[in-house]
Formats: sequence, structure tokens, C-alpha cells
Amino acid sequence: MTNATAEREYIFNLETGKIELHFDKAEYMALSQEQKSLIKSNFLFSKYSSAWVSRCKEPNLYRARKVAEQLGFTQEQRTGERLTFAEQVERQVERAERRAERFE
Repeated sequence: MTNATAEREYIFNLETGKIELHFDKAEYMALSQEQKSLIKSNFLFSKYSSAWVSRCKEPNLYRARKVAEQLGFTQEQRTGERLTFAEQVERQVERAERRAERFE
């Protein structure tokens, strides 16, 4: 898949600090093996958001943005609200507690 004529947008989620790539399965299957491996090395598929979500968070998004650009995602769309530091820590604690409960 080469750069499409219409400019595509990737989503920068301010709440999580990650990049999301949204495209359907047919588009993904049409990609070359090299492009698929690029996606898999920099993104994880999230069933929750039905998108490829970057493995890294802000401020370490340089490589994820470059991969998105190579795939034709040239515009950035920002969604969500940036969380305060206290809210970020609270979320981490909640996630750790849920993880601990699952392992018990």
C-alpha cells in the first residue's frame, strides 16, 4: 500500500499518550509483509479500541510517528483530555491492583 491520495489521520490520544492507527482488516491484509512487520514492531492491536496502538508513550513516539507516516497517515488528530499526574498515578495503581487480583 503506497501513500493514498486522500490524507489519512492517525489519532494521538492525550489520555493515554499513545498513537492509534485505525484501518479495517482488508486494508491490513493488503499490506506487504514488510509493512506488517513494521506495524507489529511498533504497535499492538487493541480489541478495546479496534485499532493498532503504539507500544510507547509520549515523549518517545518518534518511531511510531515515522511508521505511521510511511503507511500514509500524515495528519494528526488529537482526542481525549490530558490527565494530571495524580490521575495518571491513580490509574497505574488501579491497573496494578486488577492485575494482582487476576494472578491470585
